[in-house]
Amino acid sequence: IVLQELEAQLGAEKIVRQVRIQGSSGHMIDFPMGIKRDNGGLIYVQPVALDNGKINWPSIYEFHGKLFDVKAASEIENRLAVIESGASAIEFGRASSFLGQASPVITLEDIPEISRMIGVR
Repeated sequence: IVLQELEAQLGAEKIVRQVRIQGSSGHMIDFPMGIKRDNGGLIYVQPVALDNGKINWPSIYEFHGKLFDVKAASEIENRLAVIESGASAIEFGRASSFLGQASPVITLEDIPEISRMIGVR
């Protein structure tokens, strides 16, 4: 869902599938997609799918580790977690707060706003 929404809202030419970056641990970190920035950089996107309308916490912990490893190795503006809509406000708040330690966090509804903030037209 996240991939289709990013392509629809930002343009398919701005989306790259299967991207990698070296984290501070020295390991290569894989992300299912990236967004090409207007300045030539890349934003590594971690989609967060819901499991029957609920946050899948083992996935959140895994994604936090990936995002934090990249954060420690590079600028904060090169990562983004996108959480699918539909979780309860409490669950979304908890997941967003936790992931927010490692990356900006948005929902699909925030894509138009975030595209202006991160330099993607």
